[in-house]
Amino acid sequence: MASTVRERCNKSAFRRGMAARFEKFFDLKDKACLGAEDAAYENRVPKDMFLEGKAAMYRGTGADIITFPGRGEDEVLLMPYFGDTEQDGWYLTYPAFQIAASNKGMDDPDREKLILDVMTAMLNQDGQNHISYGKNMIPYNKDVTLELLPELENLKPYIDENKMYIRLASNDMFRISKDVVQMILKDEVKTPKEALDAFNAEMSSDNPEDEIAAHIDTAYSNDFTKEHGNMAPLPFAIL
Repeated sequence: MASTVRERCNKSAFRRGMAARFEKFFDLKDKACLGAEDAAYENRVPKDMFLEGKAAMYRGTGADIITFPGRGEDEVLLMPYFGDTEQDGWYLTYPAFQIAASNKGMDDPDREKLILDVMTAMLNQDGQNHISYGKNMIPYNKDVTLELLPELENLKPYIDENKMYIRLASNDMFRISKDVVQMILKDEVKTPKEALDAFNAEMSSDNPEDEIAAHIDTAYSNDFTKEHGNMAPLPFAIL
């Protein structure tokens, strides 16, 4: 019973949070005069407009700061996502890697040690030094220190206060959020409540079937042998 009540509270809080976000987006749409034309923009267009001095800001990353060619005498900063006050800004971060290990591996002491050794090698100072190309990576473990680019110095107060959040991939959430934002820009929904209803309807519907991109007619054994390796072909090409 307690678990059911907690789940209902979590869902209710999520809906309130989404409703507030749609209200803010409608407010942004009205103030920035966004419309159907903006819904058709490719991802590159806002960045090009910024480089040409036609836009004040665009959604970028630390990698953009590293490769940024400059824009006259303008000082360019990586800014946080704005909250309701100056103290409520947060930075979005992307995981450099994600680790998955089977629980069964922990039943075998040798495999458990191997898993922990691999994780340690990836998460310790030496491991993160190897993968932090460009000096735009922020460690989440306190015993690792990575140097930031001078262009990212303004992030330090946010890092010190832990005002960072991690982007966790959810294809359904991304797809449905994009669908509803497109509906808002095209005036297919008129109010934040209609947008929330459309979002909830898509979230509760069955997932669309994925289109088949390739089909392999010949079956191969997936067994691995010392003589021949694995006979099964890769389902993708490495480009």
